[in-house]
Amino acid sequence: MKSDSVLHWTVRQAVGLETGPLPTGAEWSAAMEPLSANRLSALAGWLLGPRLSDMPEDVHQALSRAQAKAMFANDRSGMQLQELATALERQGFPWVVLKGLPLAERLYPDPICRPGRDLDILVDPSALEPVGSLLVDLGYHAEATRRDTHHRRYLRPFNSGWDDIVELHWRAEPDSHGVMSTGEILRTRRRVDTRWGGLWTPGPEVELDLLVRHYVRHAGWQLILLVDILLLQRGLPPATHPLGAVVADDLKRLGLEPGVTGPFRFRQLPLRRWLARHDFADRRTTRRAAPLEVALAQWYSAGSWLSMLGGLLWPATPSFRWQAMSSTPWGRRTWRWYRLLTLGRGARGS
Repeated sequence: MKSDSVLHWTVRQAVGLETGPLPTGAEWSAAMEPLSANRLSALAGWLLGPRLSDMPEDVHQALSRAQAKAMFANDRSGMQLQELATALERQGFPWVVLKGLPLAERLYPDPICRPGRDLDILVDPSALEPVGSLLVDLGYHAEATRRDTHHRRYLRPFNSGWDDIVELHWRAEPDSHGVMSTGEILRTRRRVDTRWGGLWTPGPEVELDLLVRHYVRHAGWQLILLVDILLLQRGLPPATHPLGAVVADDLKRLGLEPGVTGPFRFRQLPLRRWLARHDFADRRTTRRAAPLEVALAQWYSAGSWLSMLGGLLWPATPSFRWQAMSSTPWGRRTWRWYRLLTLGRGARGS
């Protein structure tokens, strides 16, 4: 059964537009997994309001649990951020929060509508080591990573099954054409007041730019990011953005007036065609089949292209079905040669 109707209803209702009839209970039951994958469950439950009690029992329980989990996650992230902001201000390091909690506090009718799991903090590259040491002093430890990308991940045990997570960025996005440098982003920062105190966020135009890039980099599979873009633009003139055509296509599919526009770029066509072939509900499970389309739209630098191509043909980590075989040296060599000879097609569906 199609579940995109529920996703469409949720997005349109969230931005205050006419939604048409409420999807049926059967459609809601079929949409629970796509709603969760697109991080819309808590928002959908809030938008249903009293009508949630009229839904099938599985829908009622799933959306109620999502709201409770979102409330806990946001409260916990707020306390983390309050602690971290105090320490950063004391040390005098310039910083901003990306996405997540500031958007939930500023744009949504209730912060639980925009659940977050981790904190994305952007600092100048020169401050990376001292801020990392500060996190260690606060009880975090750096998670082992295969390679440096554009952030480091720090964890702190909180209770059984739950870790406090901070992603410490020295670049807002991976290396791609046109993205502002960290120093430029930090110079645009503004202070916003929340119930957790004053927070630093990028300036409005920069914040929108980063959200659009983030949505495209995830191949349009997290619809909560599209809601962020729509709510952030409210009251602002339409933004001209080089990746705007990708977002505009998705807005048209939702029956929304495109508010993100930009110059036509030939590089975007493969990703736009890929998105058109996949519903919002199934993009999460199929996005790995489109690495080159995403790379084309993002307009990566030559070095990033080589790194991405190398990872596609000779990846560091095996797909799930090859993990048992690759545990031995012979099996790992076999898996690598299989991936090389099939030009990365083994990644599909992994």
